[in-house]
Amino acid sequence: YNLVDMYDVVDVHAYCKVGGGETDGKNDGEYGYDDNLDGEAETIPEHLFAKVEKIRKMLAKYNDNEKDIVFTELGWSTHTQPQNEPHMEAVSKERQANFVARAYLIGSILGVKNIYSYSFQDENKETDNAEYQFGMVDWYANPKPAYYAYYTLSRILKNASLVGRIDTLAHPAYGAVYF
Repeated sequence: YNLVDMYDVVDVHAYCKVGGGETDGKNDGEYGYDDNLDGEAETIPEHLFAKVEKIRKMLAKYNDNEKDIVFTELGWSTHTQPQNEPHMEAVSKERQANFVARAYLIGSILGVKNIYSYSFQDENKETDNAEYQFGMVDWYANPKPAYYAYYTLSRILKNASLVGRIDTLAHPAYGAVYF
């Protein structure tokens, strides 16, 4: 059997976090984002550029450039526990909103077919548990700033079509044109 014929999409848990092999803080190519752009360089969504580039290179190696890429988990936790687990670095609610909007925009620029946030709602009211605080709304369904960031970006891009990426911007800037 040809493995290429046995799957329809490339499913990625596209977390941008420290540890677990997700990002090692080293420049991973043309779109590697190691610069401490905003105080949380390891978790920034711009790591998605390098992540998708690696996936596309892998697909090209096996002559399978036509497969869609889907992010089935992507998010940042707003937990309050001490930073004793660097792979679960917390972000502020405002930073989460910023990262969510940037991640969805980057996914669009990179041609990612679908992006599914992990998760829409916090899984518990315990704010000191990292796993429970990824939601765009809290346990009580109160919107966090990330909800409004996602809502605003989706409204802006609702009927837009990507024309192309702006390649003349210097690292770390990036941009795209929509019509």
